[in-house]
Amino acid sequence: MSPKAKNSTVKTLNKIIEWSLYILLFSIPVSKTLIEICATLAIICWVIKRILLGREGLDGLRTDINLPIAVFYFISLLSIFWSTHPNISASAFVRKLSEYVILYFIVAEMACEKRIVRNLIAILAASAFLVCIDGLYQKAIGIDFIRGYSMFNLKRVTSCFKFPNGLSAWLLMVFFPFASLAFLYTTKRSSLTGDHKNHLLPKAINYILVALILYTLFFTYTRGAFISFAAGLTLFLFLISGKRFRVVFFSLAAVIILLILFLPKELKEPIGLSNIVSYGTSGKHRLRMWATAWRMFADRPFTGQGLNTFMANYEAFRGPHEEGIWYAHNCYLQMAAEIGVFGLLSFLWMIIKTAVVSIKSWRRINDEFLRFAYLGLFCGIMSFLFHSGMETSLYSLKLVVLFYFSLGLLMGIKKVGMQNGKV
Repeated sequence: MSPKAKNSTVKTLNKIIEWSLYILLFSIPVSKTLIEICATLAIICWVIKRILLGREGLDGLRTDINLPIAVFYFISLLSIFWSTHPNISASAFVRKLSEYVILYFIVAEMACEKRIVRNLIAILAASAFLVCIDGLYQKAIGIDFIRGYSMFNLKRVTSCFKFPNGLSAWLLMVFFPFASLAFLYTTKRSSLTGDHKNHLLPKAINYILVALILYTLFFTYTRGAFISFAAGLTLFLFLISGKRFRVVFFSLAAVIILLILFLPKELKEPIGLSNIVSYGTSGKHRLRMWATAWRMFADRPFTGQGLNTFMANYEAFRGPHEEGIWYAHNCYLQMAAEIGVFGLLSFLWMIIKTAVVSIKSWRRINDEFLRFAYLGLFCGIMSFLFHSGMETSLYSLKLVVLFYFSLGLLMGIKKVGMQNGKV
């Protein structure tokens, strides 16, 4: 193939990949079928492009977390060979984990222009608006207009998700980028053209989205999401504030925690604190699932039972009076049970590396829009991961795709935002 024909083909493939990512991001909460179609199309085009380019353009694949991702991926591959259900593990490795990892690299590579980053943020805003309006419609009418789902237990909003927990995890991820842009992005200069523009409308849209997301999140009545939101907000405020503010904030937080723990019950009830630390039926059920996950992990702590075999092994390890087969509702316990302690440590290494790089980098991103989008996205990812310690987020197609997509976008924003500087 001539250089001219190759360049033309690569340009066409890039455009297909770009639009596949746009549609995929918008459709994450709406349609699993669209997710799979768009992801498959993007991966096929990306593989063809990589074959055509050969060694050329490999710099686009270099990110700060390549090594921990590679180790995590390799340990997951090895788990197939000692899995209790090799067929399940092999299928999950090829059809799930490989797809997610490749998607991460595609997004990190494609988010190489401010234009694409801004388009992705705008599409995420449109998706968030649709999901929130659908949730409010469901609350008013009793059924959502996208998937036809009823409210969970007749009172908890789920929007186009099956369960309120899934909706709340998605909202946690998308809230912080728009909160960051709404409250911190104040420039009057376009980061794309350099022309002076009135940013009142985009800023108003961000404020509206923040209000809609918070309102919808509240009506999921998901305790784990509220705790995770508080954790994400704490991280956000910690990163943007000065030392004096941090001292005051954490002092107040400590006082509130002490009140929740030690205030007499008769004083807790009037201000709504009496049930915050009680487990209830849901909490006790989670403890039983965690105990099952721990027994599964303790049985094979180094190798694990095998990638994606938790459900297949659940019955053999559940308690004597427990019924049904469940996810662990703690992604990290489930990961340890499936791929062992080294697999879990490699994933935690990936998270810690992401956190360290992001905290060091965000203030040094040159473009103001990209800087605050990056900060918000990082806090959203961390809030989502905190929530994953109480839920099944990393084992839900919609949410795990959102996670790897967001992680790739985070690395892409850093790269394009620091083209004139180094960390």
